Amino acid sequence: MRRHLYTPQTAGWSSRDGSWEHPNAPADRRYIAFDVNYTTNTPVARVLDVQTGTLTQLPGMNSHPLFLTGNLILHMHYLPCNGPCGEAGYPTEEWMYDLRDGSDVKSSLYYVFSTWPRGTPARAG
Repeated sequence: MRRHLYTPQTAGWSSRDGSWEHPNAPADRRYIAFDVNYTTNTPVARVLDVQTGTLTQLPGMNSHPLFLTGNLILHMHYLPCNGPCGEAGYPTEEWMYDLRDGSDVKSSLYYVFSTWPRGTPARAG
């Protein structure tokens, strides 16, 4: 699915970063977090600053970003395989990315029932 964004700076619509998957935004809608799968099937999570148009890529292989606050993003972090991954795929952990300082650390959260605004799906770690 191709997403389009209206940018006041250019007074027009522009396509941003190809196909967005699992888009999510905080209550203030300043950012949109999403993941992108490229032809290599490497999961990449990015954050679009709606006001400036700046894209920030979370470090490492990540997917399913979920805003918990206006600056904290819970996401699925993919760990390296020790040998072939097989059908199970990469092992994963829940990590927390902070937009304020760019820190990305393992999270102790296991399950998120919901976030605001409503409609954000629950997700288990």
